[in-house]
Amino acid sequence: MVQEFIKARIIELEEGARILREQLKTPAQSRLWLRSMKNNNIGGDVSHMVGDVHHFAGPTTGTRRTTWAKPGNKGSARYTKNTMGYQT
Repeated sequence: MVQEFIKARIIELEEGARILREQLKTPAQSRLWLRSMKNNNIGGDVSHMVGDVHHFAGPTTGTRRTTWAKPGNKGSARYTKNTMGYQT
């Protein structure tokens, strides 16, 4: 079921954030690992989702982006995936 999947993913994301915070406490010792996490863009998809939802749900100057993705535009397709069906 979708809700169980999302609940399990939330637990994983929170644990991932805890691990990242823990490694930041000793950046000199964790330098290689932290650099690898940055180079691999760890959490990049979550970062995009947060930004897209904030843009979609927040007050905007002018009009919101269109609901449907523009063909061939990866950013537009990502935005649509991240906001389609989102309820404010």
